[in-house]
Amino acid sequence: MTEPILSVRNLKKHYDLGGSLLGSSQHVAKAVDGISFDIHPGETLGLVGESGCGKSTAATSLMRLEEPTDGEVIFNGGGRETNARREGEKSHPNDVTRFSNKELKRFRRDAQMIFQDPASSFNPRMTVGDSVAELLLVHGMRDRQQRRTIVKDLLERVGLSSEDYDRYPHEFSGGQKQRIALARALVLNPDFIVADEPVSALDVSIKAEILSLINDIQEEFGLSMLFISHDLSVIAKVSDRVAIMYLGEIVEIGDTERIFQNPQHPYTEALLSAIPTPDPRTRNKGIKLRGTVPSPANPPSGCKFHTRCHQVIQPESIDIDQQNWRNLLNFRDRVARQEIDIQSIKENAIVGDKTEATAEEIKAQIRSDFELPERVSDPELDSALDESLDKLADEDFEWATERLHEPITTPCEEEDPAYSEHADGHQSACLRHDDVRESVELAAGDD
Repeated sequence: MTEPILSVRNLKKHYDLGGSLLGSSQHVAKAVDGISFDIHPGETLGLVGESGCGKSTAATSLMRLEEPTDGEVIFNGGGRETNARREGEKSHPNDVTRFSNKELKRFRRDAQMIFQDPASSFNPRMTVGDSVAELLLVHGMRDRQQRRTIVKDLLERVGLSSEDYDRYPHEFSGGQKQRIALARALVLNPDFIVADEPVSALDVSIKAEILSLINDIQEEFGLSMLFISHDLSVIAKVSDRVAIMYLGEIVEIGDTERIFQNPQHPYTEALLSAIPTPDPRTRNKGIKLRGTVPSPANPPSGCKFHTRCHQVIQPESIDIDQQNWRNLLNFRDRVARQEIDIQSIKENAIVGDKTEATAEEIKAQIRSDFELPERVSDPELDSALDESLDKLADEDFEWATERLHEPITTPCEEEDPAYSEHADGHQSACLRHDDVRESVELAAGDD
């Protein structure tokens, strides 16, 4: 396989939220927390995840629009030698994070970015032609007529007219502005482009046109691309491989077709289940993610997805319905955070003309509100749940929290999952696949 044009290694971007004591990490938002991937020449890697997972921050960090906190971004495009790290040196000679201003300017010629909202990145007082040509001027092309000729040609290549050169941004539709943004990204003839949600604000028909144009342009210019989106149906159309991102980490990466057909991480499975189908006879049974959405400023321990996972692991001693187990974990967390309105529950538990609900009626109401099972097969867990409900009826949250802590626990909140290899280049980070990873490691050891 050819040398990657881009290798990202353990890239991090943390934001100091202030108020920390002696550099405490408790006051840091980990927007990107150690991601790694490669992009090869001519390849498109799709980076996908929910809003707030860190996709755009990853893009701006690897492009040095923001200074990354840690990690390497090794760029081998633009005619750079793909030599390895020099002996005795800690950094790679092509590490973007260590480029000087001069090297960074050269990098800007070889790597460009398309933003989600092109209108906000155009100067309303400049014609679109001058906005595109400005990059040529910055990088040393002084001949105005030559700049104009190049830009007019590019405007035609992206489906506009050369006469549009002298028009202003407000005269164009959203789809036309995105075509102009694509022309601007291509004007320096880069080897690599980051497209950050380039079609999310467009109508469906226009979106299809832009995606088709991007595919044609990529093939014509031989571009490598990082394509960022929250829409897996878009990723399926443009990407050779896909990386699934959750709360600052990549949880699964591999060939697009393989991941769409056989997702290995529960989060990927949930995202794929949400893709709408055009067939009205097919009912889309999307996976509903229950539980708490964590904050990058206070991420959970262990697997970061465990607070919402529909396949969260049970202790060896427990074997109950998976949805009931998810509900028990959610209930335990709500109790610990004292996010249960006992007074409202007591009022809702009143039956008929009575003025006050009995303890059993209150417990039954709690079970109903939080979809808790009437009985659990494990005696210790069943007893802990019943006793906790008794205490909650008296609003004793501390006792209930302590009682639920030991029997309702999962390995997913205690251990950070490592990557398991499922096929060539297809990896996922989930504790459910520990046996897969261990068997691969044992096989490698035998060799």
